[in-house]
Amino acid sequence: MSYRIFYFNDCILPGKSANKFARINMAKAFLKIELVDTVNFYFFSYDKKLSMHFEDKKIIIKPIYLPLFHDINEEKSIIYKIIHIFYYPLIIFGFFLFFIFAKFKNEDILFIRSEKITLAVWLASFFKKINFSFEIHNYEMGKNKFRDFIFKKYLVKSKKAVTVSNYTQRNWIKNGIAENKIMVVPSGFDPDLYKNINFSKENILKELKITENKKIATYVGSVQKYRGIEEIIYAAKYLNNVEFMIIGGGNLNYYKEYVEKKYGLLNNLHLKGFIDNADIPKYLISSDVLLAPYSKKCPTVNHMSSVKLFEYMASGIPIIISDFPSIREVVSNKEVIFSKPDNPNDLSEKIKMILEREIDSRVVSENAKKLVEKFSWNNRALKIFENIRT
Repeated sequence: MSYRIFYFNDCILPGKSANKFARINMAKAFLKIELVDTVNFYFFSYDKKLSMHFEDKKIIIKPIYLPLFHDINEEKSIIYKIIHIFYYPLIIFGFFLFFIFAKFKNEDILFIRSEKITLAVWLASFFKKINFSFEIHNYEMGKNKFRDFIFKKYLVKSKKAVTVSNYTQRNWIKNGIAENKIMVVPSGFDPDLYKNINFSKENILKELKITENKKIATYVGSVQKYRGIEEIIYAAKYLNNVEFMIIGGGNLNYYKEYVEKKYGLLNNLHLKGFIDNADIPKYLISSDVLLAPYSKKCPTVNHMSSVKLFEYMASGIPIIISDFPSIREVVSNKEVIFSKPDNPNDLSEKIKMILEREIDSRVVSENAKKLVEKFSWNNRALKIFENIRT
């Protein structure tokens, strides 16, 4: 028997965030499963002429155009708010009608990464038999009784609810969700990006205007509050003989002003901004230590499964990461060096200890590289597929 997977997302493509790349990688990974014939990949887009190319034509892209007046950038504007008051109910109603009239076969699989679309499927399931499962991260039950009530109703009709953290699973079970309805599968990474990398570390250093004898500490990810950016900047001031790279999109102007006001000129700090996802491995492997100093205030810290961590592990470079239970679900001090969250002094000392070889990070890095092999997108997609197929 072969299967068709209908993979529904509420992300807007094209995009640059790790979350959006994760959705694309999952679509590709589903198709690599031997029993899967086609993947219908649904997502939102502002671009009527969007063209996305996949190597395998069996991934059928289904962009849903959003006439959202996306040129209105001020989210506080009255027009923006009025549009969104009416827009979300219309989206749910539209998907409800779609699922009612769509000609799905009994063996077809609907896998959903959107709470709004899951609501529409749940409503449609009262009128038509639908085999669906959904994935949701960062949802903590016990805070909104009405939302919890609806969430439980989703689960009754669905095959599985997929999440990425044991913390989330425990929270759901505590609030009355049956354990056999929940599936915990951490995020993944693309191992192909780390194979046969052809680059010159010397050229990267020249691009950044860094002399070859300097050590490099690198952060890759979203540049915003509660990601430890302030702690990294502090470390750059404290360790002025180390070059610090911050790579990623976000509030770059805010942090440039923050540095100027608080520390003045930091010649060893490089706010690189966004770079293409395919180029990230080159920058990671060119580094001497990789940083992920999440804050306790990060809203997803209890629920997260960090794609960044898996990419770091694949590089074979020493990793310093904040010590949280959600991180220890994946790694231990055999694979990473833990730092105290929201503690710039501890982060700085750990960086110094690694670079001065007070910590033998080589074995730790090798352990991380071996462990990460099981966290590929392909393995993740296969595990989900085996649990949600009919």
